Amino acid sequence: RPRNPEDNIVHGAGPQFAEPDTSPFYASGYRPMMVEQAVSWSMYTDWALLPHLHYFEGVPELFQQLLDSDGLYRTSQKMKAFNEEELVTSIGLWKNVALRLVYAANTPL
Repeated sequence: RPRNPEDNIVHGAGPQFAEPDTSPFYASGYRPMMVEQAVSWSMYTDWALLPHLHYFEGVPELFQQLLDSDGLYRTSQKMKAFNEEELVTSIGLWKNVALRLVYAANTPL
């Protein structure tokens, strides 16, 4: 679904990725994954994908951002709006799943 271009100011649109070659879980059996695998999977985490997140390169920059109460408030409002939109979307999708299950349960084989 299209998003407001202003939503990408803090987070950015991000690069498009191909389907991963490895699993996000253990590499084989119970061996942990290699560092390269963990780094490639980190691109799919909340802190890489969710909009309106702020990044910093060090403690001074972090504190500078934390002291900008107006900016934090604006970001908080954008996060709230995003979460509310996602909730409405999720409820609609789960409602459709429930309706299909009810229909399937009432349809003779």
